[in-house]
This record gives sequence, C-alpha cells and structure tokens, in this order.
Amino acid sequence: MTRTRFYLALAGVLAAAAAQAQQPALQWQPMREAAFHAPSATPTASDDEHKLLARIWSRELAGAGEMSPGTQFPSAALIGTIDTGAAQVVFSSYARAGYDKCQQAENGAKVEYSHWVCPLRVARTEAGKVVVQDFSGYCMLWGDDEDAPRSRNRVEYAYDVKSATLKLRTIEHGKVVPQCNRSLRMQG
Repeated sequence: MTRTRFYLALAGVLAAAAAQAQQPALQWQPMREAAFHAPSATPTASDDEHKLLARIWSRELAGAGEMSPGTQFPSAALIGTIDTGAAQVVFSSYARAGYDKCQQAENGAKVEYSHWVCPLRVARTEAGKVVVQDFSGYCMLWGDDEDAPRSRNRVEYAYDVKSATLKLRTIEHGKVVPQCNRSLRMQG
C-alpha cells in the first residue's frame, strides 16, 4: 500500500467516525477486531479498517515469524476511532505470541483475567498531517468462542467531550476489570 493510499484509507475510516454524532453522555462502544493469519477468527473490523491496521502495524506483522514453514503466527489488532473536534484519531492495539512489547495473558485454572497488556498506538490527523505515538500499558483481548464470547469479553472505549479524554475499559467474564481502566487526554 502506498503512502497516498494509506492516507486515503485513514481519511475514509476517520470520515466514517466523524459522521457519528457525539452524545453528551459517555457512550461505550467495543473496539473492532482484525485478525491476521488466523483463518478461523471472526473479525469485526471492516475491510478498510483491516487494511489500515495492516499498514499501522506493518513492522510488527512482518516480524511475526513462522509457526512452521509457510505458516505465520496469528496476530490480532483492535481499532477504535474518535473525532475530538480538532482532530480525527485512530487508536489500536496489536498482539501475537512472542511480541515483546506485550505481556502475555496468564493461563491456568486459577487465573481470573486473561487479557494481554500491550501498547496503544494513536494516530492523529490534523490539517492533513498524521502524527503517530505509542502509549504502554493498555489491556487487550480479542476473539469470540464458546468459552469466551465477545458479548462477555471485549475492550470498549468512549470519548468524554467535556474533558477531551479517551477512556478505555476491558470487560472480562461480563465484568469490568478495574486495573484495565485507562484514560488518555487528547491534545488540542
């Protein structure tokens, strides 16, 4: 994907987000999911969002490595979009086995929560210029299966217009995970 096509894709996704009217009350919505090299996954991101995530996380996807010859490790990414009034913002997380910037989820019978902790990559578009920045320590989980349905396990976001703050929370087993509640103040 060329840089121009990347900006056009970003503009398309952001224009769709801008079309959503901001309500005064905080409205939580799930981050959308994209999967890479995971044929059984059920993504919720649009094709344009999937392509945009492939561009945003291209270095990480290229370094995913192979489980066996010709079979890359599966990866997942989450995406959300907001319009701050001053800027269009796309934010996303990425995880895969062996990705050293994420702390992998614990596993086992006594584990209450199974989210990963990964960077949140934020891309802001102002006056045609894209600025990208990573913020560490954000919870991430994805997928939809019988044992962990998306209806009870997801990452959600809301934009608080009054304080110009992006808020994220993680729902696991139908409950908010307090240590995953994070906020990010938007500049401008």
